[in-house]
Amino acid sequence: MVRTVSIQQASAQLADLVRALEAGDQIVLTDGARRVGRIVPEPAPHPHRQSGVCKGMLEIVDDSEDAILDHFTDYVP
Repeated sequence: MVRTVSIQQASAQLADLVRALEAGDQIVLTDGARRVGRIVPEPAPHPHRQSGVCKGMLEIVDDSEDAILDHFTDYVP
C-alpha cells in the first residue's frame, strides 16, 4: 500500500508511520505538491542456507556415466 504524507504530518507521526509499515508498503513524503522522498520497510533477511537439506531428493535411475552425460549435451559447448 502506498500512502502519501506531507513532511509536516510525517514529522508529527513518524514513530506511528514506521511501526505500521509492512512488507510491500511505502510512505511517500511530499513538500507541497512535490514528492521529496519515501519510506520503505527493511527487507526480510534471507534464511540461512544449510548444506545437505536436499539430500535424497534427486534420484538417478541409470547410473552409467553415458546416460547421465546425455542429459547435459545441450549445455556442453
